[in-house]
Amino acid sequence: MAQGTNLQVAKSFAESYEPQKEGVAKLVDVPAHVVEAFTHLKAEDRSACEKYLALIFIKLYRAHLECCNQSYELRTRSSKRFDIDRAADPLLFEFNSITKMYDMDKPIEFISSAMAYDWVKAHTYLRNDPAIKKEYVVVKKRKTETRQVKFM
Repeated sequence: MAQGTNLQVAKSFAESYEPQKEGVAKLVDVPAHVVEAFTHLKAEDRSACEKYLALIFIKLYRAHLECCNQSYELRTRSSKRFDIDRAADPLLFEFNSITKMYDMDKPIEFISSAMAYDWVKAHTYLRNDPAIKKEYVVVKKRKTETRQVKFM
């Protein structure tokens, strides 16, 4: 695939991705061509790859907050090695390979769906993207509301 095509596929998937509304949303069954596009895009345009993966995962975190007022484990399959399974969670694997939020040489007990929100909060340039900024604002508001309810 050409770079433009990889960028278009990643952008289209990220912008149109909407987590399931029933139960706890998971990022499963990502089409192979989308995974391939993100894998190639990471080498071609790391910042675009970071941006579109952040958008996907912040949307997933928003869905968790809307559903259940908390974050959830991002991995779709448990691993005896406590790592990120590249085959089971390819986009999470790519996002972590960019962000380095989790050391892949050490066991990872829990990968919170708040991961992307925390990344966007710390890396403010990502909020220059209108779609990410919109999700960030919704999540921030939801987190504030949840905190207020807990302390009342």
